[in-house]
Formats: sequence, C-alpha cells, structure tokens
Amino acid sequence: LTRALAAPDASTVSSGSGQMANVTLGDGTRVRLAPASRVVIPREFDERLRGVRLEGAGTFEPAAGLASPLRIYARDAVVVATG
Repeated sequence: LTRALAAPDASTVSSGSGQMANVTLGDGTRVRLAPASRVVIPREFDERLRGVRLEGAGTFEPAAGLASPLRIYARDAVVVATG
C-alpha cells in the first residue's frame, strides 16, 4: 500500500484555500476535505486495497460491510477503520 500511494499513477484530489471538497472513493467511502488539504488515492484502490494518504485535514465516512479495513495515512499515524 505504501508503494501504491507513492506511485506516479496515484490520483490526488485537493481542496483550494478557503474551500472544502467532497470525494467519494471507489468503495463508496465519503471524504470531506478541509480547506487547503488533499487526499492521495492509489490507482489500485478497491474493496481489497483500501488505503489513502491525507495531507491536511478531513473527515471520512468509511463504506461498511467490506472485508478489508480502510487505512488512512496522515503524517506519522495510520488510522484503521475496521467496521
């Protein structure tokens, strides 16, 4: 997952200064980004490989009922939503 997040084909969604952004990930997880924040999503993101990198701030509503947990990498921490 760490390599997938660092890969050049990972997509990035950003919010502008003074703006919020809403993103729905491929598994149905909803993300609301705070101003001047971004989320990096690996190309392989799906129901089995569920992990993103958050730079800045945001809130997550993880999709429920999936086999693998959602991992959110933020600075030196990893938040794992298991259901």
